[in-house]
Amino acid sequence: MVSFIEIFPSAAEEVTDTAECRSFLARIAQAALDDAIGAAPVYSGQYQSSLYAKASDDDKGKPQAILGSSSSFWHFVEYGALETPPYHILGNAVAGNVTRYVDLPKGGD
Repeated sequence: MVSFIEIFPSAAEEVTDTAECRSFLARIAQAALDDAIGAAPVYSGQYQSSLYAKASDDDKGKPQAILGSSSSFWHFVEYGALETPPYHILGNAVAGNVTRYVDLPKGGD
């Protein structure tokens, strides 16, 4: 026998719009950052030092966690280039710290 539970949008908002959820997202972001720093290729160290994580609210006030790079060449490391293989550092770091991860397509927000 299989049972399903449906969570209505209003109930989901009550659960996610809490200090506990924001704290949880911050811990996931930090764990993903630690993994990304450990997995990042080190040529000059510039990419590795450009990695950051933060928990904040989006433009609609919903809690979110962000793992990113302030580097202008992050996409070459993540997706590869002519002579460089794709490392997928950011995506793999997030995927390794959550139960379910759906990657955005290139250029997606």
